[in-house]
Amino acid sequence: MRWKIRSEKSKFFTPPGIMLIFICLFLILSFVIFEKTGKIYQHYQKKNPPVANNKTLVFPKKYKIGFVSDAHAVANKKNVIRENAKIPMENFVSHMNNDFKPDFVVDGGDFIDGTRRFGEKSNNDFLVFNRIFQKIQAPKHQVLGNHELRGMTRENWIRKTGNKNSYYYSDYDEKLRIIVFDSTLITSSQSSKDPKKIAYEKELAWLEDVLKNSPDKKIIIFSHHPPVPNLRKETSLENIARLNKIFSNYHVRAVFSGHVEILYYENIGGVDYFVTPGFYRSENLGLAWFGSFSEIGIGLKNHLKLFYKEKGDESVEYKTIIIPSKEYYAMEKEEREKVNFLAPIENGPSSIEE
Repeated sequence: MRWKIRSEKSKFFTPPGIMLIFICLFLILSFVIFEKTGKIYQHYQKKNPPVANNKTLVFPKKYKIGFVSDAHAVANKKNVIRENAKIPMENFVSHMNNDFKPDFVVDGGDFIDGTRRFGEKSNNDFLVFNRIFQKIQAPKHQVLGNHELRGMTRENWIRKTGNKNSYYYSDYDEKLRIIVFDSTLITSSQSSKDPKKIAYEKELAWLEDVLKNSPDKKIIIFSHHPPVPNLRKETSLENIARLNKIFSNYHVRAVFSGHVEILYYENIGGVDYFVTPGFYRSENLGLAWFGSFSEIGIGLKNHLKLFYKEKGDESVEYKTIIIPSKEYYAMEKEEREKVNFLAPIENGPSSIEE
C-alpha cells in the first residue's frame, strides 16, 4: 500500500510533471507582476466603464459661506466703532481671510444700531464700520435689517451697499443661487392701499418668479427676520406660513437669519432654517453669545458652525458649536428654559421708508 502511494506521488516528479509545475508558477508570477502595473484594471475599466443610472458619477461641490449678523455697530465721538462691535468684526474678517477662506460672505442685517441716531450719525456709523467689513477677501452680500431703518431710509441703504434693491438674487455659479429677502417689508396690514402692503406683495411676486425660474439650482435664502413660526407672535403667523409654503414648494435648501439673538434650528417642510445670535445683545435675554459669527457649509447636507464667546472679553477664547448636532439639541433644551422664543416682528410706521 505504501509503495502504491509513493508511486502515485512519483508521477508528479517526472520531467513532464516538473515542467507543468514550472509553467504554472511562471503564469501565476507573471499575472501578479502584470496586475501591479494596473494594466489589467485599466483594460477592465475600458471594457466596463463605471455608470450610475446611465449618468457619470459627479460629486457635488461643497460651498463655504461666512455669515455674520446683528453687529449693532455705533461709533463714538472720536469716530471709532465701539469695541463690542469693532473687535468681533475684526475677528470675523481675520478668520475669513486667514482660516476659512469662504466662497462669499453675508451680513445678515442690523449692521448698525440706528436707534435714536437717524441721519448723519447712522450714515457715519455705517461708513466707518463698513471699512472693516470690506477688508474680507471674498464677494460680499448685505441684508437689510430693521435697525438700519431706524437710522436711515431704505433708499439710502441701497445706495450705501451698492445694491439695486433691498431684495435681490445673485448666482454664485451655475449651481448655486443666493436670494437676499427684505423681511422688513413684512406687514400684518390688510389694506390694499397701504404702501408697505403693496411693496411686500410686490416682493413676494418677485420671489415666486425667481424661484419658479431656478429649477436646476440650489437655492439658499438670507432674511434678517427668521420666518419661523416658533419665533413669532400670532399676528404674523399667517405671513410666516405663507413664506414657509413658498420655500417648501420650490425646494429651497436653507434659510439663514438673525434678529432674535438666539441660536436656533428647525426643519420645516424640508427646508433647513438656521438662526444665529449677534455680537453682544443676547445678554439682554440672559444668554451668553458674544462676538458670534458662523461658517456655513452647503453640500449633500447643510450645516452651520457657530463661533462664540461666553463673555464679552477679548481675552476669552472662542468656542464652537455645530447645528444641527447632539450638542446643539442639548443646549437648545437649556436655552428654552431661559428665553421666551416668541419674538414680534417690528411693524413700525406703515410707510415703507419707516
